[in-house]
Amino acid sequence: MGSIHKRGNRWRIRWDLPPDPVTGRRRQSSATVAGSRRDAEKALALREAEILTGAWTDSRGLTLSQFADRWLPDVQRTVKPTTWRFYRSKVANLTSYLGDVRLSSIDAPRLNATYQRMLERRRV
Repeated sequence: MGSIHKRGNRWRIRWDLPPDPVTGRRRQSSATVAGSRRDAEKALALREAEILTGAWTDSRGLTLSQFADRWLPDVQRTVKPTTWRFYRSKVANLTSYLGDVRLSSIDAPRLNATYQRMLERRRV
Protein backbone atom coordinates (compact mmCIF):
# COMPACT_ATOMS: atom_id res chain seq x y z
CA MET A 1 0.00 0.00 0.00
CA GLY A 2 1.41 3.37 -0.97
CA SER A 3 0.70 7.01 -0.37
CA ILE A 4 0.88 10.28 -2.29
CA HIS A 5 1.45 13.71 -0.72
CA LYS A 6 1.76 17.12 -2.37
CA ARG A 7 5.13 18.78 -1.71
CA GLY A 8 5.12 22.26 -3.24
CA ASN A 9 4.69 21.79 -6.99
CA ARG A 10 5.72 18.12 -6.85
CA TRP A 11 4.35 14.92 -5.39
CA ARG A 12 6.01 12.59 -2.92
CA ILE A 13 5.14 8.94 -3.37
CA ARG A 14 5.90 6.31 -0.74
CA TRP A 15 5.51 2.57 -1.08
CA ASP A 16 6.14 -0.53 1.00
CA LEU A 17 9.08 -2.76 0.19
CA PRO A 18 9.35 -6.44 1.00
CA PRO A 19 10.14 -6.90 4.71
CA ASP A 20 13.78 -6.93 5.75
CA PRO A 21 14.94 -10.52 5.17
CA VAL A 22 16.95 -10.60 8.39
CA THR A 23 14.77 -8.76 10.89
CA GLY A 24 11.37 -9.02 9.22
CA ARG A 25 10.81 -5.30 9.85
CA ARG A 26 8.76 -3.10 7.55
CA ARG A 27 10.65 -1.16 4.90
CA GLN A 28 9.51 1.73 2.75
CA SER A 29 10.93 3.77 -0.07
CA SER A 30 9.93 7.09 -1.59
CA ALA A 31 10.44 9.27 -4.62
CA THR A 32 9.47 12.72 -5.82
CA VAL A 33 7.41 13.04 -8.99
CA ALA A 34 6.97 16.22 -11.02
CA GLY A 35 3.74 16.75 -12.88
CA SER A 36 0.14 16.05 -12.02
CA ARG A 37 -1.33 13.88 -9.31
CA ARG A 38 -2.18 11.42 -12.08
CA ASP A 39 1.54 11.20 -12.95
CA ALA A 40 2.29 10.45 -9.30
CA GLU A 41 -0.43 7.80 -9.22
CA LYS A 42 1.05 6.14 -12.32
CA ALA A 43 4.55 6.17 -10.82
CA LEU A 44 3.29 4.67 -7.57
CA ALA A 45 1.32 2.00 -9.41
CA LEU A 46 4.43 1.11 -11.41
CA ARG A 47 6.55 0.72 -8.25
CA GLU A 48 3.89 -1.42 -6.58
CA ALA A 49 3.50 -3.59 -9.70
CA GLU A 50 7.27 -4.12 -9.84
CA ILE A 51 7.25 -5.34 -6.26
CA LEU A 52 4.26 -7.63 -6.77
CA THR A 53 5.65 -9.20 -9.95
CA GLY A 54 9.16 -9.60 -8.55
CA ALA A 55 10.64 -7.19 -11.12
CA TRP A 56 11.76 -4.82 -8.36
CA THR A 57 15.21 -5.44 -6.96
CA ASP A 58 16.80 -3.88 -3.93
CA SER A 59 19.77 -1.87 -5.18
CA ARG A 60 21.11 -1.15 -1.70
CA GLY A 61 24.39 -2.96 -1.24
CA LEU A 62 25.09 -3.19 -4.97
CA THR A 63 28.50 -2.26 -6.27
CA LEU A 64 28.84 0.01 -9.27
CA SER A 65 29.77 -3.00 -11.44
CA GLN A 66 26.72 -4.96 -10.31
CA PHE A 67 24.49 -1.98 -11.01
CA ALA A 68 26.05 -1.43 -14.44
CA ASP A 69 25.55 -5.10 -15.30
CA ARG A 70 21.82 -4.62 -14.70
CA TRP A 71 21.50 -1.12 -16.14
CA LEU A 72 23.31 -1.51 -19.46
CA PRO A 73 21.03 -4.26 -20.86
CA ASP A 74 17.95 -2.31 -19.74
CA VAL A 75 19.07 0.95 -21.33
CA GLN A 76 20.16 -0.79 -24.53
CA ARG A 77 16.50 -1.33 -25.45
CA THR A 78 15.72 2.39 -25.13
CA VAL A 79 18.56 4.14 -26.96
CA LYS A 80 20.19 4.08 -30.38
CA PRO A 81 23.06 1.60 -30.89
CA THR A 82 25.66 4.37 -31.08
CA THR A 83 24.41 5.87 -27.82
CA TRP A 84 24.52 2.47 -26.14
CA ARG A 85 28.11 1.86 -27.29
CA PHE A 86 29.08 5.28 -25.90
CA TYR A 87 27.42 4.45 -22.55
CA ARG A 88 29.08 1.03 -22.46
CA SER A 89 32.56 2.49 -23.04
CA LYS A 90 32.11 5.20 -20.39
CA VAL A 91 30.69 2.74 -17.87
CA ALA A 92 33.57 0.34 -18.53
CA ASN A 93 36.08 3.14 -17.92
CA LEU A 94 34.40 4.24 -14.69
CA THR A 95 33.95 0.71 -13.35
CA SER A 96 37.66 0.08 -13.85
CA TYR A 97 38.16 2.64 -11.06
CA LEU A 98 35.02 2.29 -8.93
CA GLY A 99 33.57 -1.08 -9.91
CA ASP A 100 33.97 -2.69 -6.50
CA VAL A 101 32.61 0.32 -4.57
CA ARG A 102 29.05 0.15 -3.25
CA LEU A 103 26.65 2.65 -4.82
CA SER A 104 25.76 3.99 -1.39
CA SER A 105 29.43 4.90 -0.85
CA ILE A 106 29.85 6.90 -4.04
CA ASP A 107 29.65 10.59 -3.22
CA ALA A 108 30.95 13.83 -4.71
CA PRO A 109 34.41 13.75 -3.03
CA ARG A 110 35.00 10.16 -4.17
CA LEU A 111 33.90 11.01 -7.73
CA ASN A 112 36.12 14.08 -7.82
CA ALA A 113 39.11 12.04 -6.65
CA THR A 114 38.36 9.36 -9.23
CA TYR A 115 38.07 11.91 -12.05
CA GLN A 116 41.39 13.41 -10.95
CA ARG A 117 43.04 9.96 -11.11
CA MET A 118 41.52 9.41 -14.55
CA LEU A 119 42.85 12.75 -15.82
CA GLU A 120 46.33 12.05 -14.41
CA ARG A 121 46.36 8.67 -16.11
CA ARG A 122 45.51 10.31 -19.47
CA ARG A 123 48.41 12.77 -19.14
CA VAL A 124 51.02 10.07 -18.64
